[in-house]
Amino acid sequence: MERIDCGCTEYNELSRRNFLGDGRKAAAAAAAMLATAWVPKVVLARDHDSARDTLVNVFLRGGADGLNLVVPHGDPDYLGARPTENVPVNQTEPLDTFFGLPRAMAPLNQFYAVNDLLIVHATGSTDPTRSHFDAQKYLEYGVPGFRDPSVVTGWLGRHLATTKGTGPLRAVALSSTLPRALAGGPQTLPIRDLNRFDLDGRTSTLLDRRQIISNAYEADRSVIGVGGLNTFDTIDLLDRIDARSYQPTVNYPTTSFARSLQSAAALIKADVGVEAIEVDLGGWDTHSTQGTVGGRFETNMATLAQGLAAFYGDLYATHRNKVTILVHSEFGRRVEENGSNGTDHGHGGCIFVMGGNVNGGRVLTQWPGLSLQTRWQGYDLDVTIDYRDLFAEIVDKRLGNGASLASVFPRHTPNYHNICV
Repeated sequence: MERIDCGCTEYNELSRRNFLGDGRKAAAAAAAMLATAWVPKVVLARDHDSARDTLVNVFLRGGADGLNLVVPHGDPDYLGARPTENVPVNQTEPLDTFFGLPRAMAPLNQFYAVNDLLIVHATGSTDPTRSHFDAQKYLEYGVPGFRDPSVVTGWLGRHLATTKGTGPLRAVALSSTLPRALAGGPQTLPIRDLNRFDLDGRTSTLLDRRQIISNAYEADRSVIGVGGLNTFDTIDLLDRIDARSYQPTVNYPTTSFARSLQSAAALIKADVGVEAIEVDLGGWDTHSTQGTVGGRFETNMATLAQGLAAFYGDLYATHRNKVTILVHSEFGRRVEENGSNGTDHGHGGCIFVMGGNVNGGRVLTQWPGLSLQTRWQGYDLDVTIDYRDLFAEIVDKRLGNGASLASVFPRHTPNYHNICV
């Protein structure tokens, strides 16, 4: 994750906590992950062939300002609400007659032009919280505002647990901790660096130590033993892929976000059965000196757009029809800027969906308007498209798991918007 530096006390505290929450929740989630580890060890095939896409889940942590990521210049109340923190119309590239992309986001235009990028606006969680911690938790669990202590797995974890995989590593978070969205997923691990996932200790004793541990796991057919053997299979898999030697077809930026995406591309191109990858980008909590033009918000937009453009360009020739990229945040920002040239926690925002099977080249929205009369609770862009509708359609149409939607998104009947085929 990129370094987070903002004035929000809650978010700074959140960034120091494991994404799985407090100790009780973390223990329950760990138990849920072990419960799905019954899947027997798989003999790795030379190549992986599946009709399901690999889902790349990009979480913009901190509450990204959707009104400046995708600018509604067609709304007459936009500029008045943001006299300082607006994106001038002459510094955007039009998507249609109403919306435009800031120049920092321009690297994504090439994929919008070929209908591989869909933007959904005025979307998000229906829960009213403006707490980073709660909003992220509810979004990743797939249950907005649902305070049932029995829900300890994430929506992606439940998807993976209700489908069959073909390799020892089905999902990975390119971070040091496992995000809630992947909690409960079988053969799912947080791996910050694909090149450094191995047993600690002296190299000279590595093989002996591994043999001793393997012998112990072979004799233990419980979930712990199976999980241990799958961990060794994952080590062998990553050694075989050798992400350090991966040669991309494009030049990636030097940001840590782009380096994580390059590692994701190496995993996807290896065709070894990885079904979900999460990459996070923080730094979106912009309460003061937002820097929409010439500042840190513009820098963050450039980091996002340049990284995604390199990643998708790298996959384009061979894997554009085998991958779906989902980019979202926990909530948007308030319509009006504050007195510190920033924006405070809001409600509705925007979501990006990329891929060769995405019905893109458009901004999907049921635009509610930014006037005082139409703002949610008098402050925010309203949510008119539930994020679960978008996620559920991807799970059904691109991940091939429509039969399990009631488990993946409990207490929700999705309404599809024709976002993919």
